[in-house]
Amino acid sequence: MFGAATAAIAGILAVAIIVPPLRAKYRKKNNQEWSPQNALYKVGQIHKGIPLNGKGSVQVVVNGKLRELNAITHDGVEIKAGANVLIEDYEDGLAIVSKTTD
Repeated sequence: MFGAATAAIAGILAVAIIVPPLRAKYRKKNNQEWSPQNALYKVGQIHKGIPLNGKGSVQVVVNGKLRELNAITHDGVEIKAGANVLIEDYEDGLAIVSKTTD
């Protein structure tokens, strides 16, 4: 009986030592696989309004996680915060968006 208890404790300790690094590795792998290109043709919501010929930001869910990208419009129009937009392209660190008809 003493041997079974020792084996059970050793097994629990082994799992407690091995699982956290594996989880961290899996999380890191998932974060590295994300690219702004994955947001193309998705509908997002303007977080920081885009002024005339200026920059703002858009939030979009990619692979189940909310991401935020700097954004401009393709035709230089103003889009207020909270508006739904389509992410049409991604160039030079900026998402190029257009307002959706909703």
